[in-house]
Formats: sequence, structure tokens, C-alpha cells
Amino acid sequence: MRVPKSALLDKFVKLSEDGTFTASTPHSQKLTFGGMLNLRSLIIFMSHYYIGMQGVIAARYSFKRRQFTGRDGSDYPEALVIQYQMQQYKIVPSFSYSWMILLALNQIQAMYGKYNEELHKFEKGEKAEPFKILTDLHGIVSGFKALTTWDGEKYSETIKQACGGHGYM
Repeated sequence: MRVPKSALLDKFVKLSEDGTFTASTPHSQKLTFGGMLNLRSLIIFMSHYYIGMQGVIAARYSFKRRQFTGRDGSDYPEALVIQYQMQQYKIVPSFSYSWMILLALNQIQAMYGKYNEELHKFEKGEKAEPFKILTDLHGIVSGFKALTTWDGEKYSETIKQACGGHGYM
């Protein structure tokens, strides 16, 4: 399949009619890389969303599910699962972790906004250093993405087990 040259996204690179590739700026690879950071921050946001959502589902389940005997030893009413400290210990941290991700992500997005401002100045020919911000931003976003996705898997498994493995996640 051939894609017409007019359909190529070539803001930072050029492709001639004979197929010669040239960069429009020596920083074209860095500029292209900057767009990937926005995608990585979206993955971080999705980690926040799903960890929080799983915590909500588990909490609702735990407030409805009754199990074992009542605290006074009688068979009725059975105790709510959320009344057990171990259940709380497994579910409640997902809420705080989800909020921590969101607060950190706000700082990351502020850095990305500063990068975009510097990039627009750079494109206009004004004095700006967007690539200095890009280096720091890359390290933070890459590390945080790895941390949140790894921990997201850990919270998913813990919460699933806290709900008795009933598959609500």
C-alpha cells in the first residue's frame, strides 16, 4: 500500500519526491519524542482511574457482602465484610494511591505545559530551551509510568482477592 506524500505528517521532517529524508531542524527527533510523553502521561492517568475505580467497586461490594457470624456470636445478622480490618487494609490504600497519582500527574502536566510554551517560543525563533525541560520530563514520566502500571497490577490483584475472587474487577 502506498501512502500519498500529501498524507504524511511532516512538521519536523521532509520527504522529497525522490524519497530523500531530511530533517527540518537538528532537533527533529527530540521534537517527535515530546509527543510520546503526552501519551505516557495518559497511561499514568489511566492507572489512576482504574486503581480508583477498582477500589470503589471493592468498597461497594464489601459494604453489601455479609459473611460469617455476627459480632455477638449469633448467626444473624452476619457481619459486613468491610467491618473486618484486613478487608479495610486491602481496599483503603487504593484510594490514597489513586489520589497520589492524580496529584503527581497534575505536576507532570504542568511541566508538559511549560515544555509546550518553550517549544512554541523556540519555533518562533525566540530564545527558549524546551529540550532541557524535555530531558527532565522524560525521566519523570518514564519512571512514573513504570511505577503506576506495576503498582496498578498489584492493587488489582489484591482487590480482586479481597472480593473473594468473584471476578468483579
